[in-house]
Amino acid sequence: MSARHTLAIVGAGPTTLMFLNELLQLATVLLRDLDITVFEASDSPGRGFAFGDDAIHPCLLSNNTPDEIPVLTMPFSQWYRQENRKPEKAEDVHSNVVTRAAIGAYFSFSYKIIFQKLIERGLAIRHEKNTVVENLKRCPQGIQLSLNSGNSEYFEKVFINYGKERSGGTLNNTLQPYPVARYANASLKTYTVIGTSLTGIDCVTGIAHTRGAFTYHNNKLVYNSPEEWTVNLFSSHGTFPRIWYSSHYKDPRGHLNENLRF
Repeated sequence: MSARHTLAIVGAGPTTLMFLNELLQLATVLLRDLDITVFEASDSPGRGFAFGDDAIHPCLLSNNTPDEIPVLTMPFSQWYRQENRKPEKAEDVHSNVVTRAAIGAYFSFSYKIIFQKLIERGLAIRHEKNTVVENLKRCPQGIQLSLNSGNSEYFEKVFINYGKERSGGTLNNTLQPYPVARYANASLKTYTVIGTSLTGIDCVTGIAHTRGAFTYHNNKLVYNSPEEWTVNLFSSHGTFPRIWYSSHYKDPRGHLNENLRF
């Protein structure tokens, strides 16, 4: 009988999700020698920081179409229709830009399905949610993980699969862009955003949706906010990024523009 290999994975975000999906492609006999534990600081697996509810605003876009999202348990478009109870004859979502929140929900859904399938295939795997790995060190028993519960566990191999947000900004008196709610909910009169990358656009979009609302009036997009505030964008290049958005905007000739770029 071959020896079992104990593996710990710290973080249950998209990287771990893709890793587990790869394990699902292996022969069952190869899975029987593995004993895996996944430690996740939050209670929502698969999302990670980039697509997690705590870090993003529901309206932030991903700049990805469904066809660019990896197929896991099912294609994203199929999952989207299923979750939103949209009939097959409804408007196709293949060419629409997806929100980060939707991708996060899809990843979380897929993680749970893949996790259960691995168990059914005979893999010894467990998921520890709301568990923070505070320290690790080598010792005679293997690699010791010290947990926020005060307990310690030992493993043969440890994989670190998480990204850590920096606690402070790169300049004095600045904030990191995520989560947007950290500053969007504040009653500030002026916001200064350094940079006009996609992250900068996320900042402005998150602030705008938090402090007001976009509506259509006489076929024009109008923004209304109950209070006055200003955003100043600073860019070293003086240009905005090229963002691909599918659009149903009609040009002056009445032609539908499916590939409008801003």
